[in-house]
Amino acid sequence: MIPLGQVARVPVFPWMTYLLIVANVASFLAEIRSPDPARFVAAFATIPYDIQHHIRLAPPSPPDAYLTLVTAQFMHASWWHLG
Repeated sequence: MIPLGQVARVPVFPWMTYLLIVANVASFLAEIRSPDPARFVAAFATIPYDIQHHIRLAPPSPPDAYLTLVTAQFMHASWWHLG
């Protein structure tokens, strides 16, 4: 038979899960503490037009628009959304 589960679980600490939570909270705090939150969002959010047309972004954005696909994963709208 195919085992569908394991009876004895190995105690493993979920390091990656906690690391992702810390990264999300840190990026949200950086966003709300920035002097111009709208500029912060515009710099690190994904804009499909920029990716499709290979636009080189100005600082503080990542130099390549494709990197915003990664940075946008850590953007949150509010504490409720972060939670």
